[in-house]
Amino acid sequence: MIDFSALKQALWSWANTNTPLTVQISLDAELISDNVFAAEVNGIALAGDGLTFSGSNDATLAAIAEIFLDLPEVSAAAISEVGGVGFDNTITLTRALGYALVVDEVSISGGVSQAEASVAESSTPVIWTNQNAPIPELPFVTLQINSVIAIGDDITLPVDADTGLAKVVGTREFTLSMQTFGETAFELAENLSTSLDLWVVQNSLREAGIYIVNREPIGNVAALLDTQWEARCNLDVLFRIASPYGAGALQDAVGVIETIEATGTVGDLTVIIEGD
Repeated sequence: MIDFSALKQALWSWANTNTPLTVQISLDAELISDNVFAAEVNGIALAGDGLTFSGSNDATLAAIAEIFLDLPEVSAAAISEVGGVGFDNTITLTRALGYALVVDEVSISGGVSQAEASVAESSTPVIWTNQNAPIPELPFVTLQINSVIAIGDDITLPVDADTGLAKVVGTREFTLSMQTFGETAFELAENLSTSLDLWVVQNSLREAGIYIVNREPIGNVAALLDTQWEARCNLDVLFRIASPYGAGALQDAVGVIETIEATGTVGDLTVIIEGD
């Protein structure tokens, strides 16, 4: 028996880490002499040359952005001025496909004064269909598991001598149907499809017991809502998963033979066999 709750969580995690996410780190003042920047990325302290103030605020922020860019989780890092303050005060990070990106514990230390730092995320919602909840604002992605089927014959494992039960395991094949909504619908669908070729994604899915079989071409299913067209795309991916060998496996009440009694003859001898 497949644990659909765990299966859905693994599939959602894959889709969620392969949709756009940006992290914006903002400072309320310029960096000054002897200031030291600190942060954690996915629970690991940021390290590298350039975290200490050097030359100017803008040059120091640029050096910090380069340190972020050296991380596999980050595909782009840019500095900018936000709010018309007259100096660069923001680092914007773009998450790389297939990776989680959590930036926290951002702080400035050292120097005679320190800027305050804040962190904000912007992401594309990924939701399961048929939920009793409001639809998020565009863009967003929906997931739905369709057409689960057994592949080959199930296998009955050895009987448990104490319970008389035997676990039944096998392989299941299913289709995950995804729809992307909004102006970036094609980009979202393409990112999800392309991510399946990445080792980091395949390894993550394999750890959850999920294997990629095939994927269909991305389809354009734009819909006319009143008088406006809404961009939509669909993507179907075929996966396989083995039903578990553990506590969640289907069990068959095969029973246990407790006693054997047999009587026969060998030549002129009568043979009686008894056993527990």
